[in-house]
Amino acid sequence: MTPQLMRSRATPARRRSRGMGLIELLVALAISAALLTSVAVAIDASFKAYAANQTNAQLMQRARLAMNRITTYIRATSQHLPDDNAAQDQFESGLVTQASAIRMMLDETNGVIFRQAGQQLQMVPFTISGNVLSEGTPHVLLEGVGSGDFTIRFEPQRSTQSAKVGGRYDQLKRASISLTIRPVAKTTVTGESASGEAVTLSTSIMPRKNIW
Repeated sequence: MTPQLMRSRATPARRRSRGMGLIELLVALAISAALLTSVAVAIDASFKAYAANQTNAQLMQRARLAMNRITTYIRATSQHLPDDNAAQDQFESGLVTQASAIRMMLDETNGVIFRQAGQQLQMVPFTISGNVLSEGTPHVLLEGVGSGDFTIRFEPQRSTQSAKVGGRYDQLKRASISLTIRPVAKTTVTGESASGEAVTLSTSIMPRKNIW
């Protein structure tokens, strides 16, 4: 064996070492940026969904409280009428009518009105003396209730006494209520957005005193 051949067997071949090139670095950065962007979009969407759900839940809670108060009063009172002269005429003639306010008596001289006014749903106490109705200070039940957001469908019936003589329709058989509340900046609380979706509730109620 020649000395040249012996050197070539004894000396291992040197492998060329190389680091990360510019192209590989740019590709890695692009992939990392794409992943981070996707994660940021997903987190942002989850936060927006949470805020929307929280807003709807808070609006729903307020709307249910107001609806519960209205239906409780309708169940327990008598002499229900639309708070509008034209609608009253239709009601007393036996026609199903719709209005944005309902009036009812608590006793012989005191009553309460639920009505939409401006951007509010109001509860207004009143007294009747000598056929003169005097309204008291309105109490705001809800903010964010605009025109057409609170409607009541009145279905009239005759009382037993009125039916005997063929008189006017003087009792409420059923009231169908639709209530929509929209988020407004005036009533937003922590975690609630003023640009959230509106919430709508509806129910149908029959006064106990007029049925039994």
